[in-house]
Amino acid sequence: MYQDIRAQKGRFLLRALLWLIFVAQFAQALIPFIRAGGGLEPLMLLFALAPLLPSAVVLWALHRGNRAALAVFCLIGLEQIAAFSYWILPRYQEAMAPVDSLGSASLVLTVIDLVLRLIVLYQMFSGSTVPMWLECRRDMRRRKDLILELALFGVSILTIVVLIFLTL
Repeated sequence: MYQDIRAQKGRFLLRALLWLIFVAQFAQALIPFIRAGGGLEPLMLLFALAPLLPSAVVLWALHRGNRAALAVFCLIGLEQIAAFSYWILPRYQEAMAPVDSLGSASLVLTVIDLVLRLIVLYQMFSGSTVPMWLECRRDMRRRKDLILELALFGVSILTIVVLIFLTL
């Protein structure tokens, strides 16, 4: 009984952290469209949301206990570290300096995304409630879960390709 309560707390904590990461990524994706001055029309929101589909599938699969999603999650985190390092390295500061408030917002969102990813990794490998939830999920996983995750990831990549060809 006690472990079920701890697993549910871990589920809630992991879900909240992953949602915060997704919201930060969505806000980062909106910045170029806001900077272009086109407004936030439904079509623009669709184009901003399309590149986030693979990331959303990875976050969802990570919440369901997929270990391959953990590897992709870490790779995306390394990409965020590289993006952040361009902002702080002295030789890139002049070229990459935020020229307006949207550039500063992008930098802040990158830092928030990176910090949230580090918190998720810490929670996953510490003795907290999150590993208990992930072990419960891994025990319940079946082959159909993997097939569903692969299908959703494939559909999200296909959606991006279709949107790219529609803009040509």
